[in-house]
Order: sequence, then C-alpha cells, then structure tokens
Amino acid sequence: MKSKFHAYLLCMKLCSINNCSGKHYCRGFCNKHYQRFMRYDGNTDLPPSRSQQLLEQGKSFCPCCDKTKPLSEFGKDQQNLTEIRRYCKDCESEKSKTQYTKHLRRVKSTRLKYRFGISMDDYDKMLTEQNSVCKICKRTPTPGNLLSVDHNHATEHIRGLLCQNCNAGLGMFQDDPEILERAIRYLKGNGVYV
Repeated sequence: MKSKFHAYLLCMKLCSINNCSGKHYCRGFCNKHYQRFMRYDGNTDLPPSRSQQLLEQGKSFCPCCDKTKPLSEFGKDQQNLTEIRRYCKDCESEKSKTQYTKHLRRVKSTRLKYRFGISMDDYDKMLTEQNSVCKICKRTPTPGNLLSVDHNHATEHIRGLLCQNCNAGLGMFQDDPEILERAIRYLKGNGVYV
C-alpha cells in the first residue's frame, strides 16, 4: 500500500533540465532554471564567468591588487575548485605579513598583561621613551620582533626594554653585576690564549 506522499511524488512535475530534481515552477523549469532562462534569453546554462574566461587564457584576476596576471603569479590551492589561490603571490605575502604583525601584537599584549601586569599601551609608552631602541646596545629590533621586557627577577621591577640578544646575555650572566664586571675586565684585557 502506497502512502499519500509517494503518490504525491509520482504526480509531482520536476524540472525538465537533466540531472535537476527541482520542483516545476514555470515553462517546464524549476525556479533556478526559469530565472536563468529569462535572464539569458532562453539559455538555461550559465554563460562562462570572467574567471573561467581568464583561466582558459592562462590568467587569473587578483581582487586585492585589481590586476590580471598569468597563472604562474598565483599559488596552488587544492581546496579551491580552480586549484588556484584567490590572491596573487605578492598580495598573499603582504597579507600574511600584516596578519602576522597583528597576531604578534595580540600575543604580546596577552603575555605582557599576564607576566608583568602592563598593557600594550604601557609597553608602547616605554618604547617611545627609549626611542624604539634597546636600552643597552641602542639598536632597533629586527623587523617582526618586539623588544623584550627586562625585569629584576628578585623584585619583579621592570628595568626597561631590551633586544633578544641583550636580554639573553643578562640572563646568561645571571643578572649579577660582579660577573658582568669580570666579563668586562676579561674583554678589555689582552685575553690572548697561547
């Protein structure tokens, strides 16, 4: 015994386009194909898109720099239908640098708050007071790196901002002025090993 639903499915008209199971809407088409039929003067197939036309010519369009470039200027993307990245390699690189910098500041902000109880604004204020250079060697940090917060491990008092090398150097000398003075004397002496 067939249910009313099965009987309804058998008498229900479907779209006349092959492999389309859409419900009949008008002129033998489902709503989607009827809209295409009306929009493209009786053609139910979509015309090739601009990106499809460019791919056939061995090119692609980058919406970031607004330029059409050869496919060699685009990276591979296995998850994309065309297997080509949306942005060209130059724009991808610039985009990832920007995202990395934003991410770096966000991570730094969280660590500053947790370890030292200061905000990123406090850090930036200290940085401008030091003219954006290391307090010991007076060098600017390498791009992509922020200066480290140096603090007294006994009192937890912040002393200043140091580059990674100077901060590691102080740590290696155990923040002990006597050891540092001996190292200075050693460096200033002739120190020739025979």
